[in-house]
Formats: sequence, structure tokens, C-alpha cells
Amino acid sequence: MKYIYLSLILILVLFNSEHLISQDNLIIKSYNKKYFDFVGTRNNKILYQYYPTLGVTSEECKNFDLYYSILSSNGIINFRLFTTFESNVDYIDEKCMIYRKNSPNKIFMNRNDKEIEIETVGKLNIFEKTHQIEKGDYFYFSTKINEIDFLARINLTQEDLSMEVLPIKGYNPVVYKNWLFYRINYESPKYSGRVDAIYRVKIGDWRNPELIINDVYFGGAVLNENLISCRFFDREKVRDVTYKISDSTYIEKDIAPLIKYEGVYYQHTHYKNPKTGKYQICYKEIPELPETFPYKLIREVDPNQNYLHLPCTEKLFTNSFITDSLLFFAGKEQLERFTNEQLRKLRNAFYAREGYVFKSDDLNNFFKQFEWYEKTIKARKRKGLSNDDIYIPKADKERVELILEIENSK
Repeated sequence: MKYIYLSLILILVLFNSEHLISQDNLIIKSYNKKYFDFVGTRNNKILYQYYPTLGVTSEECKNFDLYYSILSSNGIINFRLFTTFESNVDYIDEKCMIYRKNSPNKIFMNRNDKEIEIETVGKLNIFEKTHQIEKGDYFYFSTKINEIDFLARINLTQEDLSMEVLPIKGYNPVVYKNWLFYRINYESPKYSGRVDAIYRVKIGDWRNPELIINDVYFGGAVLNENLISCRFFDREKVRDVTYKISDSTYIEKDIAPLIKYEGVYYQHTHYKNPKTGKYQICYKEIPELPETFPYKLIREVDPNQNYLHLPCTEKLFTNSFITDSLLFFAGKEQLERFTNEQLRKLRNAFYAREGYVFKSDDLNNFFKQFEWYEKTIKARKRKGLSNDDIYIPKADKERVELILEIENSK
């Protein structure tokens, strides 16, 4: 009986040596990187969720379980089980976890062992998770409302949790300190393909987004307030670069999104492990960059043609009394100085920027003087969108209501 027992142990050891989990502390050493999704940090551990594509099964890894990364000497990441789970996790930190169950648009938060459902708006896009370099009180993502991508966030510290749709259109938000970087995708007539425009905005100052660069094929890392990594066409070639925002210079060094492991920042990337033959996650050291970059970006590119998503800073009411300062910041006393006719145009300016087709000739004629207005209407028609599909975020709606209140009081 003793020999049978020893034989069984030997068989199990040989069996496991051929599979994902090794016998030394149940470490996963052989895996496909696309099945492990970064979700956040807890207990100073970087966490990933095992989330294979439909039809893929594993005897060793259970769907939705959470694993933490272990950095090996060659930079390759191994995994060890952190905890079991049964839903799709979108975000996790020391205090809370955000996850979805039963529906891609049903979000729940677990905080202090209490589950809270969060009411959502639109079709959520949290699948493109980004690395929040500096953690704050908010979880950022995007949501598609009637074909339009809006940035959104959830305040993780509030007692009454709610989803806030921001007055900014775009996707793939990345937070660095007090800056929010994001993208707008558009068709480039020059290259007959889709490219990105990359923007940044100070958190809370949503009315002043800044265009960083147009015509980018891929947005990589946000290294700091002034440095991003991306791919674009320049000097007759597609180049992977690190780009300096302040002076539009670049160096041909591509840096992947950053991740913080045991107090040190690394590039979060992957490569083909020669031992397993699989593409696996690795943490790579960040290359040292010179103070000045060798190349100045001077090129003719097509501007952002996505009129459905252009920010307010690119839809100006030039040569009219309407300014963004008046639209967004003017108080009641200042607004009362305007006539009812001006106030009517002012509150409808919010709808004009969305491509609303006005029934009144005076409003149509007024807004038609701005080139972007008719182009926005045409873009909406191509998408099959009507006036009824227009969504005005809460912050803008409050401004419309204030202007209307003053207009009615006259």
C-alpha cells in the first residue's frame, strides 16, 4: 500500500510538471498573456483577472479568479492565486472593488463587505482598462450614449454612489496626477484609415481640453504631464516615439504603459517567452531619456474630422456674442444683462454643438454661419441619429436650465 501511495505522488508530480501550475507554491509560469487582465492593486499586490475568450478552458485557472503578479529575474511575470471570484472585475484598490454581473451594463461596488448597485447610463466601455499612474478618488471610463462616446467617472469615496457623465467626449481615459488624458478616433482622408487625436484636460476644468497631437496611430504610455508615447507617420516613415508636449519634439523610443511594482515603475508589456513559446506579460525597465529630444515634429496632417466628438474648444461661435466663458461660467447677474433673444440663442448653443436641427428659421440661420454646425448635422445623419437622440450631460443641462429661468423671468 505504501508503494502504491508513493507511485501516485510521483504520477501527480510528473502530471503537474507538464501543466500551468508548478509544484513550487502553485505558481503559474506558462500562460497566454491575453487571458490575464490587469484590474488594480490591493495589499501592495498587482492584480489580474483570468478572463479567457469564449470556448477556452483551463483545468488550472478558474474563470474570473484573481491572481497577483510575481516578477521573475528575467522580467517575465508569473502568477499566484489571490482570491476566487465569479464576476467580471473592472477595478480594485485597497478599499473597494467594482465589478459587473449578469449584464455588461450592471455595475456593482463592494465596499466594507457591502454590495451596492450603481445606476449607469449608456453602453459602458471599461474593457480598455488603463493604468492609473496616480490613484485618486475616482474611477474613470467611457460610455457610449446614442453612438457618442462620453467620458464618465465614479467617486469611490461617496456614500451615495453614482455614475457621472462628464461634458467631454472621447474614450480610453488615463489619469496622471491632476490631468486626464484621452483620445478621439476619426477617419483620416489622407491615409484612408482611422487615427486618434490625443487630448488632455485638467481634472475638474472640463471646459478647457487641450489638443496634444493629431493623426496618431497608437497611443501608448502617459509618462508625466509633458511626455507621452505614441506612434505616428513622420519623415516618410511610421515611427514609435516618446513625444514632448511642450515643444513638439520627439525621440524614437517607444515606452509601454506604466505599472508600479514594489514601489518601482516599469513598462507593462509582453514578449514571447522562449521557454514556453507563448506571449507573456513582462515588466520592463524604463529607458533613460535625454533632456532634449532630437526631432521637431513639423508635418501637415488632417485635423480631427470627427464632428460628433469635437470638444467645445474646436466648436467656437466666432464673431458672435457667444463665448465659452459666457456659456459655462457667467453668473445670474451677468446673464440678466442680455435680451431674451440673446438668451434663447445662448441656451440653444448647447444643442447646436450637438447637431440639433432647429425648426425656427432664426436659430437655423444664426448657427449655420459656423462651419462645424452643418458638418455636425451631416455626421449625425450618417449615423441615423435624430434630435431625439441628443444627450446633454448634467453639467450642461444645469446651465441650460439657469439661462431658461432668467429668460422666463423677463
